[in-house]
Amino acid sequence: MSAKTLVLFQGTPAERALLLELEGEDFETVELDVADWPESGSAQLEPVAKELGAKAHHRLDLRREVYEQAILPLIHAGGFHRGDPLWTVAADAAAGAALGRFAEELDGARVIGLVEAARALRYVAAGRLAGVEVEFDLRWGSGSGGELEALSRAGVLWGRRIEAEELFEAESDEPFWGEVELDEVFGDDPLPGDAELAEELELEFKQGAPVASMGTQDKGPALVRLLGKTGLRHALGQGLVVCEDEKGVRRRWAVSAPAATLIRVAHRALEEATLTREQLELKDSLVPRYLAGVAAGRWGAPDLRDVEAFLKSSQARVSGDVRLRLCQGTVQALGVRF
Repeated sequence: MSAKTLVLFQGTPAERALLLELEGEDFETVELDVADWPESGSAQLEPVAKELGAKAHHRLDLRREVYEQAILPLIHAGGFHRGDPLWTVAADAAAGAALGRFAEELDGARVIGLVEAARALRYVAAGRLAGVEVEFDLRWGSGSGGELEALSRAGVLWGRRIEAEELFEAESDEPFWGEVELDEVFGDDPLPGDAELAEELELEFKQGAPVASMGTQDKGPALVRLLGKTGLRHALGQGLVVCEDEKGVRRRWAVSAPAATLIRVAHRALEEATLTREQLELKDSLVPRYLAGVAAGRWGAPDLRDVEAFLKSSQARVSGDVRLRLCQGTVQALGVRF
């Protein structure tokens, strides 16, 4: 076992306490930037980590990697799995592979983190599929690291779900809103009833990937982030759902996925105009199984990679512009030009 320890560190109080527990050990810290963490985050965290004993602090900017390996395949698939935008599973898979490669560069450093056991397992599995081993140590316990906060403050690129058992009747699969204060769940986000007035925009795709909108030439993560903020103003993609976790256990979740919802509607409208009926039928037969596999934590499995290859091939003709109308929690495709 390597003597070096790599600690996941985003600056939460629990993680600071963890670094104090490691006093006297040879360890370095690493932060994973997968979404909207402030650009100044590393500059703020590095002196804190070093003051608490870290020999060095690293920042892995994974936004492009997460987009290409996680978000783009979900755009091509064009669906949620039982209401879940699958952000957590997909982002963890891409992050886990990158974390494994980075740990290997540090001579096989073991990784410690205050994360959920399911997330640690996704990191390990993704590392193995990428050809590297991640030795993940959970002896220090597990926790959310502060991520189960209001959705508007979660720093999400694609979409997010949080467990919301208290928002449902114990014996029912149906949402029970009752006297729940919705701002406790969605923070400062607009709700469908008080969202902004209707807005229209055009979204351009090239081979199945969004490339421009609203007069900007932002691409990749930057464009998805912009669309997410636009959708958020109109309360897109909010909901309370029941879906299975990676272990097949049914749980109740609150979901906020404005970017995923907006892009999904536009992408499907363009596909219906550019793909043949047979292509659409074949895709629709494969996607449910693919999304179920992703939701089960099998990201990167050979059969899922095969489906991704088909989806990528099918996108060769999916280029054009889609005009959308956003209004009070809904998004509608008004027209397509290709």
